[in-house]
Amino acid sequence: MRWLLLIHVLAAVAYLGPSLGGTFMYLSARRQGDRRLILWTLRQSLILYNVEHAALLVLLGSGLAMLALGKWALLATAWVRWKLAVVAGIILPVEVWDVVAVNVLLARALRQAAPTRGRRRYAAPCASTTGCSPWAAPCSRPAC
Repeated sequence: MRWLLLIHVLAAVAYLGPSLGGTFMYLSARRQGDRRLILWTLRQSLILYNVEHAALLVLLGSGLAMLALGKWALLATAWVRWKLAVVAGIILPVEVWDVVAVNVLLARALRQAAPTRGRRRYAAPCASTTGCSPWAAPCSRPAC
């Protein structure tokens, strides 16, 4: 059961990390105001948000597996019941909306905003045109 607990904790970290990282990247790009950088950042954030959604499935699965392996004895603990109530009543509905917002609405908006072709789909904007963003790709133009 310890290995399951480890998976559960790692999934919790993988669930929280990508959404915080994607949001930080987006807010940093917005501060710079470069439209190409914002679009590139949103495309990269889509990848992070999909990692978040996969981690949530692992988190839920490992949590339910721990309950089942413990013969549901953990439900005798009040904090576990409260946690399950919060997850079922608040987190899951918000996550369902998040999956729809990211994979349908945001993806559609990005396709309409800047159609891309082939391998250049996730190409980073050039660093010299974006105000030297830390995640922008280097280019042959003079540095900032």
